[in-house]
Amino acid sequence: MTPSFNTIEKLGLNLNQIKALRKAAIDPFLDEEIDNAQLQVFVNGYLCLDDQQISDLIE
Repeated sequence: MTPSFNTIEKLGLNLNQIKALRKAAIDPFLDEEIDNAQLQVFVNGYLCLDDQQISDLIE
């Protein structure tokens, strides 16, 4: 076993668990009525925010 595998095993983060965590984190933000192009616009807008804009969103 590799050291990274041991870490993954110790943390209990096998692939299925990571997929489940990702799904739980992302699903609440998805809207079935928007298409992929609209989702891409949203994501790109979020990724272009500067530190101050991100801080404003968090507050």
